[in-house]
Amino acid sequence: MLVRAAVPASEVGDTLAWLRTLLVAIVAGGTLLAALGARLTAGRVLRPVHELTRTVDRITETQDLTIAVEARGRDEIGRLTRAFATMVTALDGSLQAQRRLVADVSHELRTPLTSLTTNLELLEENDGPADPLAPTLVHNAREQAEELAGLVNDLLDLARYGRERRHTEDTRLDLLAAGVVERAASRTTKVTFTTDLESCLVDADPQALARAIGNLLGNAVKWSPEGGRVHLRVRACGTVSVSDEGPGIPPADLPHVFDRFYRSPAARSVPGSGLGLAIVRQIAETHGGSVTATNLQPGVRLQIALPPLEQDPEPPTGPDPA
Repeated sequence: MLVRAAVPASEVGDTLAWLRTLLVAIVAGGTLLAALGARLTAGRVLRPVHELTRTVDRITETQDLTIAVEARGRDEIGRLTRAFATMVTALDGSLQAQRRLVADVSHELRTPLTSLTTNLELLEENDGPADPLAPTLVHNAREQAEELAGLVNDLLDLARYGRERRHTEDTRLDLLAAGVVERAASRTTKVTFTTDLESCLVDADPQALARAIGNLLGNAVKWSPEGGRVHLRVRACGTVSVSDEGPGIPPADLPHVFDRFYRSPAARSVPGSGLGLAIVRQIAETHGGSVTATNLQPGVRLQIALPPLEQDPEPPTGPDPA
């Protein structure tokens, strides 16, 4: 027996139309919700970027590197913001250091220039070379000119031995120091130089390192009494120290002796630019090293510490085998 069932075509069409409408509504609603969610997510993610952009614009407009840069989160944007904040802080420190340097240089140049100008004016106002005071005025003017030349040379060295080393090579620290001591001893009879040298190999710029050791010796000679002893010691661990028998350094001044242009009240009556030990520290730091100052009884010990290199053991010396 065959049974046939029939459904009106209008009912099927109505059902399909309803399903089509429902599907369009679901797709449209899903698309709208997805767009809204994406916008909210993008706004939340990009908010730190917008804040960083506004901060950068504000720093650019005001030239104020002290504006705070807030870093939130631990994602890549947070890391970028923290890196930018670190860079701004470093730039501000560098700018402040440049301003201090300009101010310090201006102050240090003003004193000898004033004295030099005064001596020349006195020489011009009087009888010139025929004036009885002419030799004294010329001598004083020459001393002031030499002081200016020394300050300019120290400034050039401070710039030359900056953050980057121009040339390095394996250098025997003990042999280099011995040569510097020999040259220093040939230039003065005020003190006696003694040495205690252990073999030591470092990766260094020999010219820069010789300048640093020379500055330590020059500082020791300047503060040593007549007939005193200046002792230089090199150790295999990469240290070179210079000790003198002078008055030492006041404890309050000890942390600042390697600062640029720093001169304690006791040192202001002694000739010098205040840059010699600053050059020592800069050279040491560009070689990955450090500097320290320690008071002795009597005197002071100034030390440079550098990373040592391993040395090949020296072959034993003895009679040749038969």
